[in-house]
Amino acid sequence: MAEETGKLLYDQGWKQGVAFGPLSYLIHFRISESLRIPKSAVEDAQRGLDEGGSAGPAIGQAVVSAKTKDRWILATQDCDLVKAASIEPNVVAIRCFTTSNERTLIAAASNSSYYFLIDPDEGLVADARIQIQLEKPALREFVPSDPFRSQEARQRFARWLARRSDRPAVKENVVEYFVAPVLDCLNKLRTTHPAAIECLADVLEIRFRSIGDSPIETAIVFFVEKGYPLDGGIALAELVGLIIQELDDEASKLVGWDAISYDEISVAEYVAMNQLYLDSYTFQGQTRVGLGPSPRL
Repeated sequence: MAEETGKLLYDQGWKQGVAFGPLSYLIHFRISESLRIPKSAVEDAQRGLDEGGSAGPAIGQAVVSAKTKDRWILATQDCDLVKAASIEPNVVAIRCFTTSNERTLIAAASNSSYYFLIDPDEGLVADARIQIQLEKPALREFVPSDPFRSQEARQRFARWLARRSDRPAVKENVVEYFVAPVLDCLNKLRTTHPAAIECLADVLEIRFRSIGDSPIETAIVFFVEKGYPLDGGIALAELVGLIIQELDDEASKLVGWDAISYDEISVAEYVAMNQLYLDSYTFQGQTRVGLGPSPRL
């Protein structure tokens, strides 16, 4: 029976992208350097370590209670869900929550590396920074619900999950002299000229390719639903002009840009570029925030 659990779950409506919960989760932490663990849990772990006299790592465990608006969304692919438990016993889920926070919603809707806007009407956002593993039979304690309003949205979610695990590191000088100035520019425009970034609402993804070293020469591509935006790309052109003004001309040059649909590019050209996430980037131990809230929010 256990071997067939995944197939039974699939027949009951479980698949990648369904939501369930709420459910608390377990987290491991270093007792001497915990980040967001309640003081009482750290003290309990320290007492257990002292009483046990263990020579192992000073690691504690704490249960994090689910928030009222928190749910989980299944990230495991359908084919892995239905596999026999002896081969694939667990599934992975990521946190999702509802919010009215404008900065979070903007980040989730625009090329975020850790947020994905599932339902704009409800303000339902997936948060890939918090993940859990469950044995497949545990899902039978919940009723799955489908939060997606279209198959296209579900497919975008699947691509976002895949990109989370397929992000090649961008060279630090490219981040410093191109990516960081772009994020600084967007962060500034959000306050001083918010209308200038409204055009990004129609952009599904931004990718770029940089060559050279001094100066770095970069070309960017805005992917939109059906080729050029309705205004012919005028708003994007104005935004690109503002970005160029932020670049150090001796260190970095934006040599070209375009707005196209996915149908207008080859697979080879697509994978040769890096995705430009607009929320934040971390390099040299520092985080530069663009359209996203602080990564600690």
